[in-house]
Amino acid sequence: MISPPHLVLLVLDSVRAANTTFHGYDRPTTPFLAQLAARHRVFRNAYAPGNWSVPSHTSMFTGLYPSEHGLSFDPRHADRQLAPEVAQLPTLLAAAGYTTHAFTQNVLVSRETGLLDAFGRQVDYWDGSWRPRYRRTLLNRAWNFWVDRVRRQPFPYQRGWSTRSGDTLADIRRTLTEATQPAFVFANLMDAHMPYTAPLSIVRRFVAGDPWQHSNRYRDIQPLEHNRLLLTVDPEDQRQKMALYDAAICHLDSCLRRFVGDLQRSGLLDRTVLIITADHGEMFGEHDNIVGHGPRLYQELIHVPLILIHPDLTTPAVVTRPVSLVDIPPTLLAAAGAEGTPQAAALSSGLSLLATAADRPAVISEYAGQSDAEAAQRVADSPTLHDRSHTGSQTAVVSETTKLIVWQGRPSRLFDLARDPRETTDVSAEPAYQGVRLRFEAFYSQWQANRRHYPPAPRTAALSAAEAEIVQRRLRELGYVD
Repeated sequence: MISPPHLVLLVLDSVRAANTTFHGYDRPTTPFLAQLAARHRVFRNAYAPGNWSVPSHTSMFTGLYPSEHGLSFDPRHADRQLAPEVAQLPTLLAAAGYTTHAFTQNVLVSRETGLLDAFGRQVDYWDGSWRPRYRRTLLNRAWNFWVDRVRRQPFPYQRGWSTRSGDTLADIRRTLTEATQPAFVFANLMDAHMPYTAPLSIVRRFVAGDPWQHSNRYRDIQPLEHNRLLLTVDPEDQRQKMALYDAAICHLDSCLRRFVGDLQRSGLLDRTVLIITADHGEMFGEHDNIVGHGPRLYQELIHVPLILIHPDLTTPAVVTRPVSLVDIPPTLLAAAGAEGTPQAAALSSGLSLLATAADRPAVISEYAGQSDAEAAQRVADSPTLHDRSHTGSQTAVVSETTKLIVWQGRPSRLFDLARDPRETTDVSAEPAYQGVRLRFEAFYSQWQANRRHYPPAPRTAALSAAEAEIVQRRLRELGYVD
């Protein structure tokens, strides 16, 4: 391998492991990624440190768990930034001679929220400054108007950003091709984020019946409203909505096929370390009728796909030990030969994915929810509200076969993932599991005692009124705010 290699981190927003072909899903959502997994290193038990974009991405950039870096803020307010003493992956790689590039389709992971401040180059695909190529002709603009105002569809001809993934990946390939020094490239791809947009040709492979009808049906269903009002999920609605989700994942897979193929044909893949993963998953009413990436830490939300392609790793491997997205910074620093600096050593919550030893018995995922008192006040302020959407901070401790969820103000829950992968039965009170429960609780207590705290600071660069309005509009479209 040429040293140092290019480093590419692709985050497939909202893609849960259970809906990928290489994790045993019975629908062909990711045939190409399944081929990659069979030829390279795949991690069967990879977990996101948070259940939504902000905490998970920050952990991928710092190697810290959410309660350590402190960025789990309310998505309505981008008013905090990382403490200045927190070492960030792009900064460390820049010091090692890398150029750093961020391509984002996610408003929550953008210059507007400050999460990309450490990157030398930032390209946003969501804020209106970039326009898909299909909008350049009068005919296509007329079609967009028809779809948006008359049929009101969320397919890519209208407002879906899914078709931007091909352009985003093409921009990344161009960046690598033109690079005169090693490059670190990060990209967030939003195809599988609600409203699950994909080309109609792919949607028809997965959605039974009229796809226009089903997309109309889900256009105005926002997870925030659904979860707060205790709405229930009709089984048929759940199946059809998941079919749209599967189609979006499949579209992403086809974009990745072209991208990796281009890298192979140009010889760039032989000089590139590539990580493909997700920041969190998605729920379709499986637990408590929660939809979207809501306030829970069940497998649907935190079990994510993770594939590592490294020129020096020539033997395929399936790794079953638990790993976390906090392991990404030490992995990429090791690949760059930059892991020995004092600043890199500060990223010590993670372990390099290049190591083969099982160095930890479990990993952590966190959700910083509201306290019961805060939730009760919200309900008191709104008589029609039954707020289950932000109650109680939670921490999940996950091993290969077992999972403990510690829930603020509620009893802990223990699940035997080997026998009960859908987490339907809490076994914490069963005598046969008392030893396991005590070991997990001890691990959790030790982790709490050893974790670091870097309280976030107020943002120094405030948004203009126009920028703030753009952010709020996009957050409403994504279902994060009312």
